[in-house]
Amino acid sequence: MPVQKVEIRDIVRTRQNNPCATYQQIGDKYGITRERVRQILSGYDFETGKVVSARIKRTCPLCGGTKASTSKKCSKCRAPKKVPLACDYCREIFYRDEWMVIYRFNKKGVRFQFCNKTCQGYYVAEHYGFIAHPENIRNK
Repeated sequence: MPVQKVEIRDIVRTRQNNPCATYQQIGDKYGITRERVRQILSGYDFETGKVVSARIKRTCPLCGGTKASTSKKCSKCRAPKKVPLACDYCREIFYRDEWMVIYRFNKKGVRFQFCNKTCQGYYVAEHYGFIAHPENIRNK
C-alpha cells in the first residue's frame, strides 16, 4: 500500500503535535510500519531517536552538592582522592589514588608500596639476592 502525500503531511503534522509519540503509535494510526514512519520523518529532518527527558538534579549524599539523578555521587566526589603512603624502601611520602590502593590490596594481595620503579628494583635486589653486582649497590 503506497503512502500518499496527504498521509505524509498527516504523519509530519502528528509528529509536530506530539513529539513523544513512538513510531509504532504513528504507524498504527495510519496503517504503515514504524520503519516507514522513521524513513519519512528522517527525510523531513525530524529527530529519529528517542526523546530523552532532562535529567533532574539531586543532592549528593556525601558532600551535599548537586548530582544527576542517574549517578550515585556528584562529579566532585567521583574524582579520585589521593592517599598519602610511605615508600617501603626509601620511606619517602608519595600519593596514589585511593581506588588503586584498595584494588591492589584487595584483589592482587599486594602488601608493598613503592614510590617508583627504582625503589622497587632496589628492594627486590636486596631481598632476593641480586645485590652482589656492583651496579646494584646503593649508597644510603
